Amino acid sequence: MGGRRILYGLRTNSDEFPFEASISQFDDNNGKLYTVMLRDISAQVDAGRLLQRSHEELRGFSARKKSPALQGSCMTTWASN
Repeated sequence: MGGRRILYGLRTNSDEFPFEASISQFDDNNGKLYTVMLRDISAQVDAGRLLQRSHEELRGFSARKKSPALQGSCMTTWASN
């Protein structure tokens, strides 16, 4: 099928879900035989969305860190007796 492309299907309960399809072809004496493999990628798509949200949060934290109130060292040195 070429590059990666996300397709969508319906479960028996009518929920939509993302999947990938892989198609292969085999020639034998009777002609061509095609096989199609479908793989549910719901977990991967969800993980990608979560990762994107995390990156956005980190960008927000980074932008706020540039505020003068938050600049400087957060480390403290304690003297021992």
